Amino acid sequence: MEGQTITSSWKFSALIALIVLLPVVSAQVVVNSDDWRDVYSGLQHASITDQRGHFITDTQQAGRVLARLNPDEPVLLITGNTQLMPGFRNLLSSRGFTVEEIRSTNPLRTNEELVLRADPEHVIIIGDAYGFNAVSVGTYATARGAGVLFASSQTASVLNQLSVQSVLVYGHIPSSLLESFELQVTDTINNQDRFDDNFALVERYLQEFPTQVILLANGEIIEDQLISGSSPTLFIGRQTVPSRVTDMILSQDVRTAVLIGNALAPNANVIKDRTGISIFIKFAQGRDQQQFALDLFSVPIPNPLIQVASAEFDPTRQSLLVTYQNPGEIATFFSASLTSGQTVEDAQPVFIEAGSYKTQQYALSAIDGPLAYTILFGASPRTLDLIVQGSVPVSTVEIDDQSEIRVVRARYDTRTESFIVDIENTGSVPVFVLTEAVDVRVGNERARVGSEVVRIPVGQTRQSELFVELTERDLERNFELSLEVFYGQREFSLVQFRRATLGFDVGSSLPFSWTWVILVLVSALVLGWFVTRKKG
Repeated sequence: MEGQTITSSWKFSALIALIVLLPVVSAQVVVNSDDWRDVYSGLQHASITDQRGHFITDTQQAGRVLARLNPDEPVLLITGNTQLMPGFRNLLSSRGFTVEEIRSTNPLRTNEELVLRADPEHVIIIGDAYGFNAVSVGTYATARGAGVLFASSQTASVLNQLSVQSVLVYGHIPSSLLESFELQVTDTINNQDRFDDNFALVERYLQEFPTQVILLANGEIIEDQLISGSSPTLFIGRQTVPSRVTDMILSQDVRTAVLIGNALAPNANVIKDRTGISIFIKFAQGRDQQQFALDLFSVPIPNPLIQVASAEFDPTRQSLLVTYQNPGEIATFFSASLTSGQTVEDAQPVFIEAGSYKTQQYALSAIDGPLAYTILFGASPRTLDLIVQGSVPVSTVEIDDQSEIRVVRARYDTRTESFIVDIENTGSVPVFVLTEAVDVRVGNERARVGSEVVRIPVGQTRQSELFVELTERDLERNFELSLEVFYGQREFSLVQFRRATLGFDVGSSLPFSWTWVILVLVSALVLGWFVTRKKG
């Protein structure tokens, strides 16, 4: 028997734990790995083959997992390269369990093996770079009886071994992989935004399997119900709730929602206030009248970052110049609201490449003290679900930027997998240049990529390099290169801007290597010695 006790009122300070009593099941899957892909693959396999799935998070929790297992039923144990409970296989055997073990030396191969074992009629293909796509499709795959494949170089071969009726590609897949199995795909959900993709899948779920109950999460954790549950999973944002989330709920016949874990309880409260639906929190589990924390496993997610590097006011131009820095490892989109006596803000989300700076100019007649800022940001322009607030002092400057440039030519280097843009300094002062390529066709997506800042002396030409992996088919899709160029006299305040659209050549540069030079010289000396000796 399985029962659940959930909150009856919306008071976060007095939440009653949700008790989950696990039933005896006919077969069992246990995952003992620190790799989220092993955990997801094992639970997903269990869910679509009518087995009960478990995963280990630490040695203490492993004892609770052991207590849930039925010693009369065989166990499929998936053991990763790094075990979270060393020796769990031996422990099971010592307790009389019949164990079949899969040693997961490569999580992608393990994923493929489990999908082949399940032999599903439907397959959903996702990338393994970020876990939120896996979480998003979890319960839909269970409802469809679909196997979830991580895209790899072997995907086409796996599909050929299955008799599938449908193949859905969900979210971003590198074009170099997608091309290998693209002809086998019957459907695609890819809006280049994890919320838009998630909303599309929730709508599809509710159309195919109507229910008035949804699960609330943000794609950052794996929990059993997010895979084996009988409701779609709706993403709600990490620090803020995008208005699109509540619009989505109001557009559907949703009466009840269950929040998985209590980390996002404030966001759930916002949703309850905006929509009026009933919301319960699942934040604990119980066995034998004891309460324990939920079994949760973290998945990789993009971690956008943004900060204000400096703020300057130019009274002659009546212009506020704010320089932002992205200290993170992925590109970020942001929209800022700034106040110093008056309030100004970005008209639309601004792109800033990882590890770079970008200066934005705002019309402002005067300043009154420090600049207070509120910045919404995220991994895509439509998903600004993070927020940072603070204030910085504003310095007064007079900027007379005399820099001038000319975009000369562009080419795509197939060896370095990058666009090379030649830019000439046509002005009277050294110039710093940041180049961004807009709407580059990559597979079935459009990408924006940026270069590092390049310093160009007066009268000289330098190269901006924009790294983006393009296949031959991608290169055929990109007829020309659209550029946005930011430049200026000061490295961290590029106040000038220019757009350029031009064609580009495709070729491969030869790497310069002293090793080859030395080999050529040695070969020439050896050849000369043989020739001289023969003549002698």
